[in-house]
Amino acid sequence: MFTCVIVDSDPHAIERLKKFIPNLPILTISATFTDSVSAMSAIKQMPYVDLLLLNAEMPIISGIELMKAIRHKIKKLIFTSNETKFAYDAFKVGADEYLLKSFSLGDFVIAVHKLFPVQVATALKEDFFFVKSKEDNSKLTKIITEEIIFIESKLNYVSIFLDTKKKVTTYITLTEIGKFLSHSRFMQVQRSFIVNKYFIESLYGNVIKMSNGSDIHIGNSYKSRLADFLKDKVIYQRAYKATGQT
Repeated sequence: MFTCVIVDSDPHAIERLKKFIPNLPILTISATFTDSVSAMSAIKQMPYVDLLLLNAEMPIISGIELMKAIRHKIKKLIFTSNETKFAYDAFKVGADEYLLKSFSLGDFVIAVHKLFPVQVATALKEDFFFVKSKEDNSKLTKIITEEIIFIESKLNYVSIFLDTKKKVTTYITLTEIGKFLSHSRFMQVQRSFIVNKYFIESLYGNVIKMSNGSDIHIGNSYKSRLADFLKDKVIYQRAYKATGQT
């Protein structure tokens, strides 16, 4: 669990983030502040803060000035703002991410995932995650991991084929999406494909047939992974000697 502190002069912005954070069970809110002076005093007394969500446009002491005083106490920093003009100064004082205040839940989850990739992936594993669907005007679409039949990579995007006979395409790499998938259920069988083992219908030679009828060729460098998977899953018929008895 990672500690999270929110500093924003707008109470409504704080409430909005409070609704977002429960979607990431790795985060727990340890404090919120609506003024920089109180925030600076309190944070200086804390051992450290795992994640600070800070509004750049704070009165009296700006978010940028605040960070100059407490950056050594902050592990990861996300600046929020209504405008882009503070971005340069934000990154100069060590911002890890910069979100415009129109940001969605999906934008927030993606930003936090970049900062804590392994932990977020583990928290969401075997459950669900969200991607922006190319087919649906970048609408944030929920993907239930156990419904994934296979994922195919094409250049700078992937297509996710689901048991619901639906396909969702999103701009992300196969490596990135693989971080959200449990290794006990999923297996990469070539450079461009990750398959759900539970939806494998048959294998013949170097070809895997999936439950939706798709044929996927196994890459040479991935054959050992498939062999390890099959080792405990194939029941071979025993050879019996003829006894001459009728």
